[in-house]
Amino acid sequence: MVVKQGETMTQEKTNNVDPKIYEEVIGKIAQQRNDAHNRVATLEIDVARLKQENMRLKATIQAEKEFKKKDK
Repeated sequence: MVVKQGETMTQEKTNNVDPKIYEEVIGKIAQQRNDAHNRVATLEIDVARLKQENMRLKATIQAEKEFKKKDK
């Protein structure tokens, strides 16, 4: 069975597909989707952590500048 571009897997088209193979494929697709969502969530956490660290470093630099101004 070949699904042409623009077509979707409807019940009619899946009638000729081995149900075991179909379920395996659907399961693998679901796992890949879950893995992708997990990776995106991990990257979002990393970005938030890096933004916080960036803000902390900027504050430290600003504080050091202010401290040096007071010493002059």
